[in-house]
Amino acid sequence: MDKKALVEPDGLIEAGKKPGPKVYNVKGDVEDSPMPDYPDLDLSNILNKDLASYLHSAVLAGLSIAVIGPTGVGKTALITALGRCLPVDYRVLIIEDTPEIRLYPDSKFPNNVLKLQTRPPSLEDVPEITQADLVKLALRQRPDALTLSEARGKEIFDLLNALYTGHSNGLTTFHAYGLHEMYSRLSMMISQSERGRQLRMRHVAQIISTALDIVVVLEKEGDTRRVRAVGEMAGKVKMVGGDPEPVIDLIFEYSGGRSPKLNGPLKDSVHTKRFANAEIPERIYKAR
Repeated sequence: MDKKALVEPDGLIEAGKKPGPKVYNVKGDVEDSPMPDYPDLDLSNILNKDLASYLHSAVLAGLSIAVIGPTGVGKTALITALGRCLPVDYRVLIIEDTPEIRLYPDSKFPNNVLKLQTRPPSLEDVPEITQADLVKLALRQRPDALTLSEARGKEIFDLLNALYTGHSNGLTTFHAYGLHEMYSRLSMMISQSERGRQLRMRHVAQIISTALDIVVVLEKEGDTRRVRAVGEMAGKVKMVGGDPEPVIDLIFEYSGGRSPKLNGPLKDSVHTKRFANAEIPERIYKAR
């Protein structure tokens, strides 16, 4: 299997353009797939080639990724592009409030992507269907990959618990403004779950650190959207001021100044074994 052909950066960058992004499957084939109507979003302005190759490879290695940032920064567009890097024969379940993510609508595997949509309560006594309901339903379908478009509350506990206990290729987004705020935001959402609020904080930190392998932080400055940082977690927890927190390794970081650029990989990935098992070239995930 020629993994080099799978992880060239154009695969992920093109997935954020329109028309006709490229989608790579595990056989190295390239298929056309229409792009949903994201207004003028071009991921080449957000990602550089090194990060595009790294994220594409992370999907192929089965890692779970969260994309965080403020409203309107491109979180949904990025996880759509990441979803298009999944092998096209994977069973993918997508949970959304409103239909936005389209992966392979015209491929020969249309039934492999199943979409579950929430339903608000109505005056006709039609019961509400929440994201938490749909996460539990999705896990019964034994998906190869699970995408929760935007986590806002207690549903995140069921998703993280599934990833913690062995599911792979999780993709989600939520509002947070940095790697350290990510932990406090997730802790707050977990506490909205009846089971989650009964956990000790060290166990919460352990679940987050184990369930999410990669966190991508997006930011917006004026009309410019960019990746501010990318961190990795691998199940480790540290004490900060007497409180437990996940250990986060900084892998990519944006530097401003006169020559602004996105730098990385800054160190070897903590998921080296998983990248290697997926036959990803070392240049993608090791420091240079």
